[in-house]
Amino acid sequence: PKLFRITWSLAVEEQFYLAVPLAVLLGKRLSPRVNDVLLVFCFALSFGASVWLTSTSPQWAYLVPTTRAWELLEGVLLARAGERATPSSRWLREVLSVAGLLLILGAAIGFDRTTVFPGAWAALPVGGTVLVLATGPRTVLASLVSRRVVVGLGLISYPLYLWHWPALTLGRLALPVDQHAVGTPLLVALSLVLSVVTWRFVERPVRQRQSRTIALALVGTAAALAVALTTVQLKFTPDDWAFWNPVAAKVARFEANYPYEGDAKFGTCWLVDERKPALPQCIELEPPELPLVMVWGDSHAARLTA
Repeated sequence: PKLFRITWSLAVEEQFYLAVPLAVLLGKRLSPRVNDVLLVFCFALSFGASVWLTSTSPQWAYLVPTTRAWELLEGVLLARAGERATPSSRWLREVLSVAGLLLILGAAIGFDRTTVFPGAWAALPVGGTVLVLATGPRTVLASLVSRRVVVGLGLISYPLYLWHWPALTLGRLALPVDQHAVGTPLLVALSLVLSVVTWRFVERPVRQRQSRTIALALVGTAAALAVALTTVQLKFTPDDWAFWNPVAAKVARFEANYPYEGDAKFGTCWLVDERKPALPQCIELEPPELPLVMVWGDSHAARLTA
């Protein structure tokens, strides 16, 4: 129900973009070979941290920049390699481009809520993207994705990423469930329109004109919007948005206010540290004629002991 949840990726990218120029400045005195070794080392360190932290704290592994930096560093390594990364053989380029596409589609279709992500599984879509880029513009796949419609969709993909989530979230909260089948396509269409407008009147002027006036105007507008949207995010809860869907309002209010930790006896019967024994009140010894049953599971299982 969070309207601006997708902005975590902006934070990761911006932190990466701030770190790279500093790394370039520090590496100017080093030889290209040493810089390449350091890049590979940072890549391996970030990837290893991602795999390790995904198994211990998946939410942190998903959100922090250090465990996602390897994905962006693959692009840096590819750029450093330049034309050397492109195979000279035509058939090998075709095979690798198709393999890259299959890796991307396999991840998009095959990954679900049970996939441990990012970790090692993230190497599939990232590696597939690198393969598609490395094979260059002279493949059948490159010609297909160079069609005008596909390129146009690519041009607006970034604002579309920013617009689609709040639009669909508000729609899910505000519209009754029986109207989602009609409302969702309309909201996707609205996101596309807003993305085109953003690309036309925000991205293009900044990139083409390089005007200080436009830049200051956009910065001022962005700052005002940030203050306004942050105020809205802090002031309104999800059920405040669900003015046309009372059921969604009740569910959102229940999720926000329900004390699940107390219900599941978090830290007492629901043990977060397996080395600590359960407290005496968690062991039911009466009546004596019944067998003693141990409940082993997650928070849902913890509720069975109530």
